[in-house]
Amino acid sequence: MIMSEEYLKGFNTIRSRFTDLLRGEWSYLGILDFDHTYIANKYILVPENILLAIADLVKKENNNILLILNYNRSGEFNLIDKTHLDGLHKIVTRQGYHLFELSVNELNVAEKIRTNATNIIELKDLMAKVFTRLSERTNYISPKKLKISDLQTLSKFLIDVMGAPSIIDDLKKRAQNVIAQKGGTVKFAASLVSIPRLIEFSLMGISGFIKVWRLHKKDPEYREYLRNLDERAVELYNEEKLSKILSNEYAAFKEGVNVVVTDCFDKEYGFVIPLLILDFLKQFQNAYIILADVPDARYYTSFVEWLPETIEAYEARLVSYLPTKYIPVNENFNEYIKLLMNDKTAIFNLKADFFHFLHSGESIIVYSWLYDKFGQMEEERREGEYLFIIRDTHRESAWELMNVEKGSIERLKGFFARRE
Repeated sequence: MIMSEEYLKGFNTIRSRFTDLLRGEWSYLGILDFDHTYIANKYILVPENILLAIADLVKKENNNILLILNYNRSGEFNLIDKTHLDGLHKIVTRQGYHLFELSVNELNVAEKIRTNATNIIELKDLMAKVFTRLSERTNYISPKKLKISDLQTLSKFLIDVMGAPSIIDDLKKRAQNVIAQKGGTVKFAASLVSIPRLIEFSLMGISGFIKVWRLHKKDPEYREYLRNLDERAVELYNEEKLSKILSNEYAAFKEGVNVVVTDCFDKEYGFVIPLLILDFLKQFQNAYIILADVPDARYYTSFVEWLPETIEAYEARLVSYLPTKYIPVNENFNEYIKLLMNDKTAIFNLKADFFHFLHSGESIIVYSWLYDKFGQMEEERREGEYLFIIRDTHRESAWELMNVEKGSIERLKGFFARRE
C-alpha cells in the first residue's frame, strides 16, 4: 500500500511539472530516458505514471487519447508488480478513463480488447518489412502477398514464413545477413560451421558450400534446430493464439482516455501495436497517441518510420517515451529522436550515442550548458534530488533545467541560445 501511495505522489508531482510544457500548439512530445526506470525515495516515477500524468493534462480539453503501456517492460516496478498495478488502477478509475487489456497471455488486468487484423492489408508495406525481419525463412516478403481475409489465412501465412527454411535456404540467408553486416566469406563460414569445416569451405568455394550443406543435412542437432523452428511458429501463430489479440472488427474504444495494457511489445507480436494505433485513429482523428515504449527495436525500425507519417496523416499528436538504452544507432531511430525534439522534449537521461542530437544545429553555448547540466543532474541524484531538462522550441528560452519536486531551476537565456 505504501508503494501505491508513492506511485500516486510521483504522478501528481510530475503532473505539476509538465503543466506549462504542454501549453500551446505542438505535434510531438518526446520523453527521453536511458532506461525504463526513474525512481526517487519519496515518490516513484516510472513511464506509466509519467505518461498518465500527461494524459490527465491533455484530457481536460475533451481530447480522445490512446495510451499504450508495456506490461512486461524491463526495469523496476513494471506492471507485473501487483502493488504497482494497484497505483495504476487508482488513477484510471477516475472519470473519463477506460482500461483495457490486449494480451496473448492472461494478464487479468482489465477488460479485454482485440484489434482489427484486416488493417494488415492497409499497412501491407510496413507489415511486409516487419515480417521479413522476423522471418527465419526468407529475406524478402512482397507486400502483394499480404492478402489477409481472416485469422485462418493470417495464421497459415505466419506459420509458413516464421517456420524452418530448407537447409540450402537457411545457409543462403545466413550468408546474406553476415555479408551484409560485416562482409567476407570467412565470417560467414564461421557463423555456420566448425573450424575444420570453415577451412574446407574457404578452400573449396561452391563445392565447399555443397559440402557444408551435406554435413548439415546429416547433422541431428541441426535437424532438431529446424524442427524447433517449425514447432515454435505453430505455437506462436496458431489461429487460437492470434484470436486472443486480433479479430475482424474494430477495437471497442471509447471517448476519453483509453489505457491499453499489453504484452505485445516483444518481437513476436510487436506487429499488433501499429494495427492498434491505426484502429484508434480511424475512430478518433485529431487524437493523442501516447506510447510508453516501442516494439522490440532490433526488429521494428520500420515502425518508427511509419508512425510519424500516420500521425501527420490523421492530424494527431504523438507522445513517446523512449528508453534509449535499447535503441540502436541507425538512420530510422536517429530521425525518430530528432522528430521527438521538434516541438517539446523532457530529458531525464540519455544513452551517450544520442547526446549530439540535443545540440545539433545549436550554438556552442547550448553544448556547454547541456554538458554541464548532465553532470549536475548526476551530482544531485546522489544527494536524493532528481533533475531533468526540458526543451521547448516554442519558447524564446528553449532550454530549462527542472527539479522533479521543486520546479524550475535555470533557463538558458540569450540570443545565442535561441535555435535558428
